[in-house]
Amino acid sequence: MKQKLLLLVSIATSLSMFLNIDLPIFTLYSWSIYLSLLSLITLTIFVYKIFEVFRNRIHYYFRFLPQRALEKFKKYDQYTYLVFLLSLGLIQPFRPTLSLFLLIIALFTIAQFLLMILITKPLEKEKIFCSNYTVAFMFLFSGFAALIYQIVWQKELLSIYGANSESITIIVAVFMAGLGIGALISDQIAKLFKYNYLRVFLILELLIGIYGFISLNLIDHIALSFNHYSLYDLVLQTLLSILIPTILMGATLPILVAYLNQYISNVGKTVGRLYAFNTFGSALSACLTILLILVLGGKKSAIIVASCCNFFTAWLIYILSKYLHKKTLPNKKTTIPYVIKLLPGLFISFVIGYIALAQEIIWFRVLNFADGNSATTFATLLTFYLTGIGLGAIRAEKIAESNKNPIRFIILNLLLASFTFYLAVPLCGYLSFFNKVFIHLILFIAVIYTAYLTGAILPLIAQITKSSSKYFHYIYAFNIIGAVLGSVITGYYMFEYFTISINILIVTYLVLFLAIYISFYYRYTLTILFICILPVLIHKELYNNFLEKIQYYSTNSEFEHIVENRHGIITIVNENDDHIIYGDGVYDGRFNIDIKKANNTNGIHRAYAISLLHPAPKKTLVIGLSSGSWVKVLSDYTKVKKMDIVEINEGYKDVIKFYPKQSSIFNNSKNNFYYDDASLWLKSSDKKYDFILMNTSFYWRSNTNNLLSQDFLKLAKNHLNKDGVIYFNTTGCEDIFYTAAHVFKYIIRIDNFIAASDTIFGLTRKEKESNLNDMLTLNTKDPLVKDELDKLLDLKLNDLRDAYLNSTNHYWLITRDNLANELKTDNHFYSPVQKNRIQKYFE
Repeated sequence: MKQKLLLLVSIATSLSMFLNIDLPIFTLYSWSIYLSLLSLITLTIFVYKIFEVFRNRIHYYFRFLPQRALEKFKKYDQYTYLVFLLSLGLIQPFRPTLSLFLLIIALFTIAQFLLMILITKPLEKEKIFCSNYTVAFMFLFSGFAALIYQIVWQKELLSIYGANSESITIIVAVFMAGLGIGALISDQIAKLFKYNYLRVFLILELLIGIYGFISLNLIDHIALSFNHYSLYDLVLQTLLSILIPTILMGATLPILVAYLNQYISNVGKTVGRLYAFNTFGSALSACLTILLILVLGGKKSAIIVASCCNFFTAWLIYILSKYLHKKTLPNKKTTIPYVIKLLPGLFISFVIGYIALAQEIIWFRVLNFADGNSATTFATLLTFYLTGIGLGAIRAEKIAESNKNPIRFIILNLLLASFTFYLAVPLCGYLSFFNKVFIHLILFIAVIYTAYLTGAILPLIAQITKSSSKYFHYIYAFNIIGAVLGSVITGYYMFEYFTISINILIVTYLVLFLAIYISFYYRYTLTILFICILPVLIHKELYNNFLEKIQYYSTNSEFEHIVENRHGIITIVNENDDHIIYGDGVYDGRFNIDIKKANNTNGIHRAYAISLLHPAPKKTLVIGLSSGSWVKVLSDYTKVKKMDIVEINEGYKDVIKFYPKQSSIFNNSKNNFYYDDASLWLKSSDKKYDFILMNTSFYWRSNTNNLLSQDFLKLAKNHLNKDGVIYFNTTGCEDIFYTAAHVFKYIIRIDNFIAASDTIFGLTRKEKESNLNDMLTLNTKDPLVKDELDKLLDLKLNDLRDAYLNSTNHYWLITRDNLANELKTDNHFYSPVQKNRIQKYFE
C-alpha cells in the first residue's frame, strides 16, 4: 500500500512538472503533449524501480544502529524519499543545476537523520551519540561554515581593497596564516580549559559564529577607519578583519584530534577521519555558496547561514557532551609503527602543504584561462579539489587502521600525483581538438585525483612521525605554513617570472624530490631518480602551443604574442592582419582605430561617440587599457588636455609596444599611466574629471562587480565634475542600465555602451561636428569616413532613466552585496518565465 502511494505521488509530481513546464504547450500538437506526459511517467516508474538499489546501500551505512532501530528504519525510511519528489514540484521556478541537486541531497540527508532520531529510544540514542563517528560528523558542519566565510570574506575584502594580485595574495596569506597560528596555540587553548576538549571546541564554534555574524559590518567599519590604501594599510586592515576568527578555526582540528585520539589511539586514523568529514563539508559549501546561497541571497545571507552552522555544531556538541558525561567512547589501543622523527615529519608536512597550494593555484590559472575567468570557476575548482582531499583522507584512515608501514603507499601517491599533474594540461590540449568539453572533463578528473593522492599523505605522515599524537598541532601548523608560502610564492612571484608550463614542471619536480627524500626510509631512491629524467626530455614537445588549444575563445591561429604574469595571461592572435587581443582567454578588443565600416571590427565608432557626450572633456580618466586603441583616439582628441589611464595588468603595456600606432600613447605627454585596481585607485585619489571611460570586460567575469555595482558608480560619481559624464561598456547586460539609473539623473545608450550624468546630454549638432573634427585621427574628406560620421551625428540620444526605473521587468539592482552581475544576471539558475516573480519575492 505504501509503495503504491509513493508511486502515485511520483506520477502526480511528473504531471505537475509537465503542467508547469516553460513551453507554450497550447501551440503544440496534441500527440506531442501525450507523448511528453507518457515519457515523464515512464521515466518516473523506471527511477522508482531502481531506487531500491539506492535504499539498500543507505541501509548498509546505517548498520551502526541497534537491530530493533535498524528494522524500524527500513520500514519507514521510504517516506524520506518524498523529499526528492516534492522538491521536483517546489523548484519549478528554477532550472535544474548542480546546486539544486546538492540542496535536495542535503534535505534528504536531514530527513533521514530526523527519522533516525525519532525511531530510536533513549538508550539507543546514547549508543549512537557515543560513537566516535558522531564527533567527526559534526566537524562537517564546521567545515561547511569555514568555506562560506572564506569565500564571502575574500569577496568583501576584494571589493574594498581591489582585486589586484597584491590584495588577493595578502588576503589568502592572512587567512591561511591565521589557521596556522590557531594550530600552534591550540594546545595552550586546551590547557586553559584543563584539556576538556569538547568544551573547548564548543566555545570555539560559538566564538566563530558570533564573529561571523558581525564580520561584514566589522570589515566595513575597519575599512572606513583608514583614510588611504597603501600596502601596509592593506596588510593591517586584513589582519584586523579576519585574523582572529581564522585563528579560532585553525585550532578546531588539533583540538578534535586530541580528543578522539584518547579513544582511538591511532593518530593517522583520527586525522584521516576528521580531515575527511571537514573537507567534504567544505567541498559542499564551496559549490552551494557560489551557485545557490549567493544566488538566492547575497553575502549577508551567506554569512547568516555560516553562523547558523557554527551555532548548530555547538548545540550538537553540547548534546553529545551530556551523553558522554555518562558514558565514554570505547578505547581501542593500537601499535603504530613510528619510522620518522619529529623534525623530518614537520619538514615533510611543510612541503606537502606547499605542494598542495601550489598545485591548486596552478590548476586555477589553467581552469581560469579555459573557463574565461567566470565568477564560478574558483568555487567549482574548490569543490572538486576538496572532494579529492576528503576521499584521500578516507583512504588514509583505512591504511592507518591496518597498522602497516605506509611509506611505500606515500611514495607511490607522490609519483602518481606528479605525473597526473604534469600530463593533465597537455592532454586537455590534445583532446580539445575533438571537443572543448574534454578540457573541463580532464581537468576536473585530474584535480580530484591529484587531490585524492596528496590528501592521504598528511594523516599518514602524522601517524608515522614519532610523538605525533602529542605534537600533531605542530605537524598541522607546519602544513599550513607550507600552504601559505605555496600560495604566496607561486601566485605572486613564480607566475611573475615563469610561464604556466615552467611552473608545472617546477612543482612536478618538487613532488618527485619529496618522494626521493621519503624514499630514504625505504628502497626506491634509484627508481625515482630515473623517473625524474622523463619530464625534461618530453617537456618542450608536450607543452608546445597548449595555450592555443585550451583558450576559452577558440582560435585556429598560433598566438602572435603571449604575456604571462601574476595578473593573468594576455594573448594576441593575427587573423588576416586583424590583431585580436584576449585577456585570460576572453576577447578583449582589437588593434584598430579606423572608423570605416569595413575596418570597424572592434566598434571603435563608440570611442568617437565620446565627442557627442561632453562639450570639452579636458580632464579624462580611462579605466582599462586593452589594445590601447581607445586611448589612442582620446590622445589625439585636442579637447582632452590631461588623461589618467588605470590598468590592473601591466602586461598590456608589454604587448602594445609591438604595434606602432597604439604604442605612441606612451610617448604622449598628456597621458599618465597607473597600474592598479580602479576601485582602489579611486578610493585613494581626490582627483575630479570631466569624463570617465570604462571599456570593461564581460559582466559575468569574476570581480567585475567591483566596476559595475551601484557602490562603484557612486564612487565614480564623486570623482566627476558637476557636468561630468561616465561612459562604459555593459556588454549587453540590461541590469547595468537599471543600476546606473539609480545613481545618475540621465542615462543614454550607444549600442551596448551607457553614458550617465547628472547633466542633460544637450550638445547641438554644430557642437558635435566641431568635436568630431577635433579628433585628428579622422580624415573627414574620405567619403567612407564621412558616412560613418554622419551616422554618429544622427544618433538619437534619448534619456532612458525613467524607462528603466518604471520597467516591469524587475531588473537586478547590482550591489556589492548581491554580486548580481556575476551570479544572478542571466543565471541559468532561474527560469526566464519565473524570474520576475522570484526577483520581486526576494526583494
